[in-house]
Amino acid sequence: MKKELRGFDSDVLSFADRRGIRMQVTNTETEVFKMLQDRGNLTTTTADRVDTGAARRFGESLATDPRAAAIDQKIASLESRRKELFGDQQPLVGFGIMGGVMAGAAMKPSGPPTKGIDAKQPSEPPQVPPKMQEAMALNGELMKLSEEKGKLIDARSREAGVPVRSGTMFAGQMSSDMMAEFQGAKTPAEKQQFEKMMGAVNGDRLQAARRESLRNIESLAARMDNPKMKGMLGKQLDDMRAHPEKIPMDRVKHNILIPDVHYYRPGGKGEAVLLDSENLERANKHVDGASGLYFSGTKTAQVDAAAVGRDGHTHGTASHELSHGLDYEVAAAVPAFYKTWSADLEKAYAQAKTRGASITEYALTNPREYVAEGVEHYHRDRALLKTRDPALHDVAERLLQQAGKLGVQ
Repeated sequence: MKKELRGFDSDVLSFADRRGIRMQVTNTETEVFKMLQDRGNLTTTTADRVDTGAARRFGESLATDPRAAAIDQKIASLESRRKELFGDQQPLVGFGIMGGVMAGAAMKPSGPPTKGIDAKQPSEPPQVPPKMQEAMALNGELMKLSEEKGKLIDARSREAGVPVRSGTMFAGQMSSDMMAEFQGAKTPAEKQQFEKMMGAVNGDRLQAARRESLRNIESLAARMDNPKMKGMLGKQLDDMRAHPEKIPMDRVKHNILIPDVHYYRPGGKGEAVLLDSENLERANKHVDGASGLYFSGTKTAQVDAAAVGRDGHTHGTASHELSHGLDYEVAAAVPAFYKTWSADLEKAYAQAKTRGASITEYALTNPREYVAEGVEHYHRDRALLKTRDPALHDVAERLLQQAGKLGVQ
């Protein structure tokens, strides 16, 4: 990293040192996570911080929400039509792997079994009965309505400031046990904690959803002709009765809400910490994905050890993060210069966005990343930068020149 920073003018580095900018290499994701916590960029939560009372009241209020009611009415109409098509023999879907196998076994074939493929007289592709075609179309519409209601619930929960989500990321019906796993819960204690939160957030709706699903699966089992499959489903039912958290639920119909907590393990190992969606996104971006970060509050440029090559170079990461520090500190040291310079930066960035091209795709993220990529490539390949984005070359050079002037004062 020192080799790479030697490419900067000594006066620029002197300015960075006087302003208290520090470089730091972190060796593990756990170290990065702890650093983010220490500097206030990440906030963990605990199960008892989830306002389950407010969440439950919010869930109950959805029953009187006009838009939610309109979506529910459309769903009920489509499900009624599906029942008209199949009566008591309508295929039940949405029970995960087990349900897919069982529903498939319960369906009757539409014609005689195929006898294999004859090379001289190839068999025609199987024809989908009209009923099934309509059923497939109905299922597609139901999925769209489910997604629409999920987005509505998520929007309403954000407006109300309630830490819950609709669970639109879960396709079809799913048990709270599987939801816990999707939220990162692995140990029995974590799953038990998540189940307790699910009960507190959803109250009677959770039990109603499970009772209805259990009745539907029992009805499916009663209709099955295959003894082996019927026995297999019977064992599944026994397990669900003993462990209600394993019962798949219609989360849309019953307004089942999911606590906005994620069991996060830095580096994928060790004891989990609880994060909400906002902090999880930060962790995924900065801990798992970023090769470097700059913390303006503490004036620290962090470089992931994985970005440091055997030759000591970070392949631009150190230069990029240091440039963020120069950006912030020049703004604080010479506001008049920065006002004019930043206006030119914004103009150059807008032009690059319009073109859809700059020195890198990442440079188009925002003006600060734009100039950071400019400073990085100013030191890596100045001629290439000037060819690909002359305006970025100029604003990067002016920032470095100003920092150099301040370094000798």
